[in-house]
Amino acid sequence: MTVRGTIFFGAGPGRCGTMALSKMLNLEHRVVCTHEGNVHKGLDWDLKGQKQLLPYLTLENYQAYSHPENASEIFLSKRSVMKKIIQDKDLLAMGDIAYNNAPFVSVIPKLFPNSKLIILIRDGRDFVRSVYTNERPDPTPVGWLDNDTSRTPLESYISWGRLRPTKDRMAEEAWNKFDALEKNAWLWSETIGLILDGAKMWQDENVYILRFEDFVKDTKTEYSKIRDFLGISNNKVPNDICPYFNTPVNKREDGNKVLPHWKDWTPEQQDKFNAIAGDMMKKLNYFE
Repeated sequence: MTVRGTIFFGAGPGRCGTMALSKMLNLEHRVVCTHEGNVHKGLDWDLKGQKQLLPYLTLENYQAYSHPENASEIFLSKRSVMKKIIQDKDLLAMGDIAYNNAPFVSVIPKLFPNSKLIILIRDGRDFVRSVYTNERPDPTPVGWLDNDTSRTPLESYISWGRLRPTKDRMAEEAWNKFDALEKNAWLWSETIGLILDGAKMWQDENVYILRFEDFVKDTKTEYSKIRDFLGISNNKVPNDICPYFNTPVNKREDGNKVLPHWKDWTPEQQDKFNAIAGDMMKKLNYFE
């Protein structure tokens, strides 16, 4: 099927602006952008109450990570419908932004030629703080909690699909000895690594890297760059998007974070994080 509009995907570790960006793009004229397959609002065509426009990839996240040879088949079975939607609705662009796109980044260019990729990254220390929460139940369970923390059915379900070391990457005994800080440092570093390695399979002009810190600092400017990248900048920015330039989306309050700001971490906490994620932090120039 020849697709006239732009198909795009966003990938990041989570807690890095994925929901905000998807909501903004979904308000654009003749653009549909889901967040983990979900439609939040803004569609100008009838879904008949449907919110889950694309199938979940929750469990498939780990399946593709542990068995990368199956990634192409899994992704195509869950996302091929995008081609039909973009044609049937005569869209300028359609995309899905989600952390669970990470294990599929390397195979997407073969399945969706000429598609585009937005990579969202964030300082790993801030990621660890954001996902390691004492809010119970966690409304957005992205990261690992302490081993003795009780989990809701939803949290358990998502954890089954969350990335964790396979046997050839780390002994199960070593992983089980990690505390939540270490597990989430690993999760951040491994997810970013998967995405960056997978991005090597893409044409450079089809990849855009968005830093969370820049997005928060000047949302309007960074969003304008995204519109240019996706080829939708000829349309005027809808008025409904403007409030997002000054309003945080899905922000985690400091009172719900277990860890203090990373500047106040103990030497032991700093060492634990650096031992696991230090190399990736240096690669992304987050260490001064």
